[in-house]
Amino acid sequence: MAHVSQFEICITGKGTHGSQPQLGVDPVLVGAHVVTALHSIVSRSLHYKVFEALFITSLLFPQKNCFQFKDSAVVSVTMFHAGEVSNVIADTATLGGTIRDFDASVFNDICRRLEEIVHGTCAAFGAKAKITIKVPIFTNCSSCMCVLFYFAVMCVCVAG
Repeated sequence: MAHVSQFEICITGKGTHGSQPQLGVDPVLVGAHVVTALHSIVSRSLHYKVFEALFITSLLFPQKNCFQFKDSAVVSVTMFHAGEVSNVIADTATLGGTIRDFDASVFNDICRRLEEIVHGTCAAFGAKAKITIKVPIFTNCSSCMCVLFYFAVMCVCVAG
């Protein structure tokens, strides 16, 4: 089972009337760039591996990790809120989402990249950001993952 962590990013710009966006710093525009960049973390910043060896091999050689789940991860931005009216550029935008991973070092890499991307993007547009990440409370056992995967495969094979 993957670690599931939640994050919230509050981007602060400078609100202004929608007819004069050049007088403000649009947190919606900044947030849109942040969302696009965050979705590149897994594909561009991690050494993504799917399976290192067959499950049967891991049963024969338990000292070898059967699957390299540990480098798998997903970063999803699932919430984006800003503004109250249609003709005013808001002061703030709030993004939220989840990080799912199988290994603490991968989680740490993702958090590091998330912070670099958010603060770098905000700085480029003249905005600021506050990031809150709720850290997962459990870790995975790769042997248990292999057994669970085996039973899942067996259920599909029997039912299929």
